[in-house]
Amino acid sequence: MAHDLPTFHSISVPPSLKEMAFEAIKDSVIANKLTPEAVYSEQAIARELGISKTPVREALINLASKGFVTILPRRGFTVNTLTEGHIREIFEFRHALERAVVLHITPTVTEQSIHDLEEINRRTEKTRDRKAFIKLDRQFHRSLASLTSNRYIIDALENIWDLCEWVATVVYHVKGRPMEAVKEHKAITEMLKRHDSAGTAAAMEEHLRITEMRFLSRMGT
Repeated sequence: MAHDLPTFHSISVPPSLKEMAFEAIKDSVIANKLTPEAVYSEQAIARELGISKTPVREALINLASKGFVTILPRRGFTVNTLTEGHIREIFEFRHALERAVVLHITPTVTEQSIHDLEEINRRTEKTRDRKAFIKLDRQFHRSLASLTSNRYIIDALENIWDLCEWVATVVYHVKGRPMEAVKEHKAITEMLKRHDSAGTAAAMEEHLRITEMRFLSRMGT
């Protein structure tokens, strides 16, 4: 005879060594702990992380595909820099894709989805922790993309979110930018609430334009 099971909490799958190495190296690049002038070896990074070279090598291949590092065969790797050209390409891509996202979802967005976005905005506004702020900022944009249910759009944007985290870290330190970004997210959400497709697209484009401008001003270009 079958017995009723107790209530179980779902178990989160722990990150793999490759994923942990990816995050550790990415964070070091973003924090400028690894600098573009140096050549780093897989072995040295693996030793520092206390793991084998294989997950480090796999992580570096992934990081190279996303634009964080350049692998030097038989030598190691170097850290890339974010140039003006890179930034303009990233935002050209984001303008096209994220405008398409909001035009897609605005006519049919639900009250629950609006509530979820407003909750993200509230949490973003309250936090004073840089990492938490950037994570929530990313969650806002990813949530919008997920509402399309279009796996090609979602996958295309997923491919650049790590690079956008690098951009966001730089922009976060522009005086007043965090709260400015929160206001822009609220404006996007308000247009969504009104089911105003043109207004939502305009609010998204303005948000991305200002973010790009703030980054380039930080670079002194």
